[in-house]
Amino acid sequence: MSLQRRIILGGLLWALLTTFIGAFAVTRVFDQIADRRFDLLLEERHNQVIAAIGGARNFDDLQVFLTDPAYDRAYSGRYWQIAGPGGERLTSPSLFDSELQIIQSEQPIYWEGRGPSGWVRGRSEIILTEAGTVLNVAVAENLSALTAERQ
Repeated sequence: MSLQRRIILGGLLWALLTTFIGAFAVTRVFDQIADRRFDLLLEERHNQVIAAIGGARNFDDLQVFLTDPAYDRAYSGRYWQIAGPGGERLTSPSLFDSELQIIQSEQPIYWEGRGPSGWVRGRSEIILTEAGTVLNVAVAENLSALTAERQ
């Protein structure tokens, strides 16, 4: 094989290799951006639930503060849950007859698990209210939204 052909073939192989590596790197970066945006939305929703707890006179008033329509539709893919002392649980109407299997942590923690309508990613944290009540507050969203954003 001539030197010219070897140079052309070698150049083509390097071009293909660098294109493949570049495409892989760009895909990973976009996936990380999508993951971070999803987690930031979960953090924002989690903070909204905590703020609603602080503003509500009782748990029945939470609906006044949590006005996202997705929380009212059964199995909508967006959920919140508050676990109180003695195993009491208050859940969004979107959970209908289900509950989230959440991890208990005093620090904010992200987790993935089965939800009522498929796999969800959630954020939970144990908080102490002004009244001294310990609550485990969690929000979750169906992973289909993250999958759609990645695509």
